[in-house]
Amino acid sequence: MPGPARLRRVERRGAEAEQLKHQADQERLVIARDIHDVVAHSLSMINVQASVALHLAEKDPDPAKLLEALTNIKAGSAQSLNDVREVLSVLRQDAPRIPSQRLEQPPDLLAQLTGLQTHYSAPQSEPAWMDDAVENTIYRVVQESLTNVVRHAQASRVDVAVQLTETRAQVSVADDGIGLRGAQEGNGLRGLRERVQALGGTVTLSAGNLPGATGTRITALIPAPQEAS
Repeated sequence: MPGPARLRRVERRGAEAEQLKHQADQERLVIARDIHDVVAHSLSMINVQASVALHLAEKDPDPAKLLEALTNIKAGSAQSLNDVREVLSVLRQDAPRIPSQRLEQPPDLLAQLTGLQTHYSAPQSEPAWMDDAVENTIYRVVQESLTNVVRHAQASRVDVAVQLTETRAQVSVADDGIGLRGAQEGNGLRGLRERVQALGGTVTLSAGNLPGATGTRITALIPAPQEAS
C-alpha cells in the first residue's frame, strides 16, 4: 500500500494537472471568443457593403458609389483576414498574446456601418486603473453590439458612448431598431457577458430610448479593480 508521502505526491500531481487543464480550457475559450467576434463582425460588415453594391448595380448604377462599396468590401475582407491571423497566431508557442484593442478604435467600427447614422461619445480622459484587459473588453463590447445591430435590429441609427471614471468604465450602444426582440441572445452576446463578468462587471439590455424611437440599448459596466475585489 502506498505510503503517505507517495499519496501526497500523487494528489499534488493530480491537482497540478487539473490546474493546467483549467488554464488550457480558459485560453481556448478566450481564443474562441476572439475568433467569433472578429469573424462575425467582419462578415456582417462585408454583407452590408455587398448589399449596398448589389443595390447600386441594380437600381442606381453610379460608378463612383459602386466603386466605393467594392473598395469597402475589399478593405473589410483584408482587415478580417489580418485579424483572424493575429488571433490564431497565439496558438504558436513563440507568439505574443492577442493584441489589445485601443480606446481610439471604436470610431473605425462605426465607419464601417454604411447606411446608418452613427454617433460616438468618446471618453474625456483615461483613469490610471485602465489596462489592456479593460480596453480590449470595451472594444469587443462595441464590436459585438454593432454586429448585433447590423444583423438583427433593422436600425437606421446607432449611438456609442464610452464613459470612464475613477471607479468604473461604462459602454453603451443604442439603436433605433425594432426593440428588444431584435437583440438575439446568441453566442455573441453570451461571449460579451462572459468577457465583462470576468472583469467583475455586468451587461444589461434595455430600451434604446433614442429620440423618436424605441430600439435596444446594450450597457456594460466594468468596475475598477478595487471595486471588483
